[in-house]
Amino acid sequence: MISEQEVIDPAKVAIYIRWSTEDQGEGTTLEVQSETCRSYLLSQGWAVNGELIFIDDGYSGGALERPALTRLRRAVAAGEVDCVVVYKLDRLSRSVVDTVNLVCREWEGRCSIKSAREPIDTTSHAGRMFFYTLVNYAEWERSVIRERTYSGKLRRAQEGRNPGIRPPYGYSLAEGGRFTIEPGEAALVQRIYQLYGSGLGVRMIVQVLNRDGYRPRLGQAWTQSTVARILANPAYAGRLEYGRRRRASASASGEARVRFDPVVVAEQSCFPPLISRDHWEAVQAMKKTRPGFGRNVPGSGRAGVSESLLTGLLRCRCGHGFTGKAMVGRYRYYRCLGVHAKGSGFCDCGAIRQEAVDELVVAEVRRLYGGEQVKERLVRRVVARWEQQLVEAKGQLAAMAKDLAALDAGEQRLKRLLRSGELTVPEYRELMADLQRESAALRQSQERARQLEAEAMTGIRGQARLGEVLSSVDAWAELGQIQRKQLLRQFIQEIQLYRKGRGGDVSCDIVWRRDLSGEG
Repeated sequence: MISEQEVIDPAKVAIYIRWSTEDQGEGTTLEVQSETCRSYLLSQGWAVNGELIFIDDGYSGGALERPALTRLRRAVAAGEVDCVVVYKLDRLSRSVVDTVNLVCREWEGRCSIKSAREPIDTTSHAGRMFFYTLVNYAEWERSVIRERTYSGKLRRAQEGRNPGIRPPYGYSLAEGGRFTIEPGEAALVQRIYQLYGSGLGVRMIVQVLNRDGYRPRLGQAWTQSTVARILANPAYAGRLEYGRRRRASASASGEARVRFDPVVVAEQSCFPPLISRDHWEAVQAMKKTRPGFGRNVPGSGRAGVSESLLTGLLRCRCGHGFTGKAMVGRYRYYRCLGVHAKGSGFCDCGAIRQEAVDELVVAEVRRLYGGEQVKERLVRRVVARWEQQLVEAKGQLAAMAKDLAALDAGEQRLKRLLRSGELTVPEYRELMADLQRESAALRQSQERARQLEAEAMTGIRGQARLGEVLSSVDAWAELGQIQRKQLLRQFIQEIQLYRKGRGGDVSCDIVWRRDLSGEG
């Protein structure tokens, strides 16, 4: 800001105007702002310089990245502007931080601010004081508008109506904020779910879509992140989930944290379902046990498509994994990555022939999981386990429902005692707080029981998938390399492989996925 003693050059007075849709109810149109600012300049004895009129039409005041404001800032930095006249202070920005930084830091000693509708003149001490007052009021007003708008969106989401989101792939926006099905896109969404349910991973689905010539709405080709979002979106099952994600301040470690506000879930919503609810939930359950989606699962990434059968599953006693190498002629070996990265002094496990280890592991899988009798026995065992969990969960939910009803009755009784004068207000508050704490704990336990119930129902419905996996063991010779690798990961969690010295015996211990055999 320039000082009182400095003289403003009438030829260096600029006008800045901003208008956006959020100003529709305030009457601050471009014409009103322009006429008011021009009249203010004339009242000060200044001429209007057409080259120093900066207009941002259709830009929000929430950030400073606007074309006309950027040009104005460059002009101030170049010494071409001594004073900026605005209709009101919030035309510069609705953020108190941005406004203060702009006026009191960037433009300090270079440029002053005058408002045509407010007594703001930063060339004086009184004007600067009023400037700080109004900039805080503008920030408060903006936050109130934002919260009211968001509250309205949450209310529409709770009612199952469109809260103002854009249509996902497979839908188009109709009148009244409703979503209608796009037949071509919807068929492709259904195919994506069918491909994933048949055993294909996200990477393979992307390859199929791009190979067959399908194109997304944006971009030239499908990507793994786009397909993953489709597989995770509950809208395709007719459910609306709406919430807000905001970036909070940096943590003590210096990393920015993202805060998630409570999410509204509407089971009956503006989305006509493209797939059944059971199918969607089954896919979500499959995602938890299969590679991909950014999880550190053995066999994900390059290990899942490498030529070596067991890469991604093997683990040395030194803590490192193994890589497949063709080291001597046509023979392939597994080599400890610890030796590769840190030398033989770190780990004395030499190269181990792949063929012998592969045959040993495959033989063990076929011995434990091959054959029709084994398949029938394991399927029965898994279904029995899920059915037992379902019965237990339903029993817990029934008992909790009675307990919650008793607590609700207790709260009503306390209210009656308060109204009749048999309880004082402090007594009522203390007793009610105890009941509410007990009720909150019980509702948390109820939510966990519901999750167990849903997990059991999904497991029972997935028995057909388990039968297909077990049948693939008997068809090992007919499978391709990637199918074999994926099949092994259905049964094996990790293989601990080690050999002490170059001539020592090889130790191979398999850690099984016990949940697939129904034993844990």
